[in-house]
Amino acid sequence: MELKKIFSVIRKNRLLFLLGILGLGLLLFTGTRAKQTEAVSPLSACESYRAALEDKIADTCRTVKGVGEVKVLLTLATTEIAVYEKNQSADSETVAKSGSDAILLAYRMPEIAGISVVCHGGDDPTVKQELTSLLSKALDLNSTQIHIAPFK
Repeated sequence: MELKKIFSVIRKNRLLFLLGILGLGLLLFTGTRAKQTEAVSPLSACESYRAALEDKIADTCRTVKGVGEVKVLLTLATTEIAVYEKNQSADSETVAKSGSDAILLAYRMPEIAGISVVCHGGDDPTVKQELTSLLSKALDLNSTQIHIAPFK
């Protein structure tokens, strides 16, 4: 008796029932495809980071009075660094071997080890001092990590 009532309701509302089934099918099948993401290697990420920094630094150096054409070479200390949070209940040896108790918090871009700037006007002591001071403050580097040279 119950089945007859259900079938009669379905027959009366066939269109609504079919749309509901179609909607459920779409929901089920559209979520099954896994998104394919390209894995970026730390080396290529660092290379992109270095190139972007070199471009920004070159643009900034061009704005200094007495500086013409600029070429920048940037040296990074390491590759990209993964920062993990360790589960306090596990000992560090277990985490190092299995990696299962560590949670990835973030990636930290590498520090700058040194910078060389070759530019028109690089032989002028005032320009050298201005560029060294600018780069030292902007990049948090010692003056010994910065080299300014003139174009030949």
